[in-house]
Amino acid sequence: MNKKIIILGLIIILIISGIFYFLRRPEEIVYTDEPETWVETTGIGIKQINVDKITRGTGYDGDDQLYLTINGTRTAFPYEGYYKGEYFEIKEIQQDGLIKMEVDSTFDIDDGIIEGYIVERYLNDTFEIFIFLDEDWKKEIPITNIIWGKDYSKTKQFIFNEVERGVYMDKIIDDARRFDYNYLQSNTGIIVGDATQEQVLKGVTEGVTVIIFQ
Repeated sequence: MNKKIIILGLIIILIISGIFYFLRRPEEIVYTDEPETWVETTGIGIKQINVDKITRGTGYDGDDQLYLTINGTRTAFPYEGYYKGEYFEIKEIQQDGLIKMEVDSTFDIDDGIIEGYIVERYLNDTFEIFIFLDEDWKKEIPITNIIWGKDYSKTKQFIFNEVERGVYMDKIIDDARRFDYNYLQSNTGIIVGDATQEQVLKGVTEGVTVIIFQ
C-alpha cells in the first residue's frame, strides 16, 4: 500500500513539474516576411517597428543607429538628415522649441510630426532595405524619393503601401558595393525625402527634408 502511494505521489510530482515547465518555457519567436506583423500597436496612435522581427534576430535599434550582424561582423548604421535644409544627427529635430521631425522605431501617427525609420536586413546574400513613413509624412511630403547606390545612381519614388493604420512601407535592394572593410564602412547612404537625385549628386541641401541612413 505504501509503495503504491509513493509511486502515485511521484507520478503527480512529474505531472505538475511538466505543467510548470511548459507554462514557464519562453515563447518561441516566429519570424515571417509579412510586414503587417512587423508593426505593433503599443498605445492609442502609437506604432512600434519591430527590428528584431524584420532582421530575424540579427539587428536591434540602438542610440541613434541600427546595429546589424553581417557574416559575424556587427555593423552600426547611423541616422542623420535635414529638415527643410537644417542638418541634424539625432533622432529628432526641433524648431522654436517644437519637434518637427523624428527618426525612430516608434511612431505617433497622429501627432502632426513627420516620422520615418529605415531598417536594413541581410538575408540570403542580399541586402534589403525597408523604409517606414507615418501618416504625417504622407500628408506633408506626398512625393517622396528614395536615392541610393554606390554613386547614388539608383532612384525611385516611394510607394505608400499601408502595412498598418497610419504606417507605410516600401522596400529596395541595397547596393553592397557601397560598403568597405567587411561592411564596417559605408561610402554612401540611403536617402529618403523630397530631395531629387540631381540635388543629391550636386550636394544641394538647401530646403530639403530627408532621412539619411548610413
